[in-house]
Amino acid sequence: MDKLFRITIDGTALEAAPGSTILEVARANGIEIPTLCHDKRIEEYG
Repeated sequence: MDKLFRITIDGTALEAAPGSTILEVARANGIEIPTLCHDKRIEEYG
């Protein structure tokens, strides 16, 4: 099992698993981050 690490979003300390995105961690903890589009099926570009 990978080691969790800590991040802070809006002053709230959270634990996250390696490979998780900031958006995933925020949503899992009830923090809303406005997004125009987010689709896991689309690969990064640019």
